[in-house]
Amino acid sequence: MAIPTVFMVGVERLPLIPEYLNLGSVVVVAPDQETLRRWVREQDDDREPSARRDAEPLGTVVDLTGRRIVVDGATLPLSDLEFRVLSA
Repeated sequence: MAIPTVFMVGVERLPLIPEYLNLGSVVVVAPDQETLRRWVREQDDDREPSARRDAEPLGTVVDLTGRRIVVDGATLPLSDLEFRVLSA
């Protein structure tokens, strides 16, 4: 099973849509330039997780879903009881 490629294009690329469709791609036309820029930024973030991590501010993060506490980018080695006390 092939996974389709999704292209989000701005209105300046409308003439290229038939070529993308012939390749079996899914094409989405951005409603405005800000949406297109935001989508491109999100795609770049997904490809470069280490660069995104470096850009995050330092401090303390309580990750309730991941059941971990991160201080200045380092995960604290906590027991379950320690995590519950600190996260409360």
